[in-house]
Amino acid sequence: MTRISLVELSLFRFEIEGLDLPSHGAAGVGNLIARKGGRMPAQRFAVRIETDDGARGEYVTHWVGTPSSFAQAAMLAPHLLGRDPSSREEIWQDLRREVRAYDHMGHGPLDIALWDLAGKQHGASVKALLGGFRDRLPTYASSYHGQEELGGLDSPEAFGDYASQCKEQGFAGFKIHGWHNGDVAREVAAIRAVRGKVGDGFPLMLDPASQLRTWRDALYVGQACDDADFFWYEDPYRDTGGAVEGHKRLRERLKTPLLVCEHVRGIEAKAAFMLAGGGDLVLPQTRDWARHVFHLYVVRTKQRDALAAHLSAKGIQTGIHYPIALPALAAYRGLGQHTASDALHDQLLSIPMGEHLSAADVETVANAIKSFWSR
Repeated sequence: MTRISLVELSLFRFEIEGLDLPSHGAAGVGNLIARKGGRMPAQRFAVRIETDDGARGEYVTHWVGTPSSFAQAAMLAPHLLGRDPSSREEIWQDLRREVRAYDHMGHGPLDIALWDLAGKQHGASVKALLGGFRDRLPTYASSYHGQEELGGLDSPEAFGDYASQCKEQGFAGFKIHGWHNGDVAREVAAIRAVRGKVGDGFPLMLDPASQLRTWRDALYVGQACDDADFFWYEDPYRDTGGAVEGHKRLRERLKTPLLVCEHVRGIEAKAAFMLAGGGDLVLPQTRDWARHVFHLYVVRTKQRDALAAHLSAKGIQTGIHYPIALPALAAYRGLGQHTASDALHDQLLSIPMGEHLSAADVETVANAIKSFWSR
């Protein structure tokens, strides 16, 4: 049986022209600014995994290649030696347990390298191994954070101009990442400036990246999203996206759907968030380092039947694949099983997906769902 004989992590540094660190000089996720003539220092790392029969899997990190994730990957790498490289799920679970006290960002690059190794062994791309079939997807533009220094995204008007340029270039939507200081007045001004520039009907999203200081700040900014007909509102305040009750109460007061669980790690924690009603529209689970290959595209909402009727009135077919939770069927009822399906089966709705859908079709469905929460 093939065994892993080498795990190598290669750290490298480089500079990016036109970008720089902010005035406080500290690097971090999203801590960068546009500066003419600037040269921002950056650090990433590469992973190489080899087996005793000469197979090799590789991966080079992108934004996740931080000193923190590198340290976690270095801590985990020795756990792969001597393992069967095809036992990816078992390895994943073992590594997840090892980093249970951390943010779970270090084992993703190792897992990707194992998938790359499998693809090379089978002479196929990872996409093909996962059953992928799409070659094109609609893409929205996602901004970096606003900056205090002149130049770049330094004002609400700058955000509006940039969003307009992105729309002209053919992006399907635009997402705002505001400033780091939690200034709600400036966040609201950016929301209004962007909507004013791109006009009605163009999908807009807001991701404060947990920079709003309080729940009341999140409510105030969310109400501005309602007024500007935003598509979603994401990770608004300093709970870092994990306060189930806080998000539940925001849902009760806002029309704009909350997009949640980016920073809630693991299936179990995400399921608990869903069961507690912490989000309006919880999308199928994806991991930061991978592209999901969907058999069904299922969304969850307590307004499932009303949403289905709304879409049907617009000529859009939906599906309910499990109108009765499987443990509740007569064939299984005697087993006495009680699962998450007991609470979720009447909230799940399958929306159209498939190779027959064009980008315009996808946009039509998305806009119809958006209009349901804008009533």
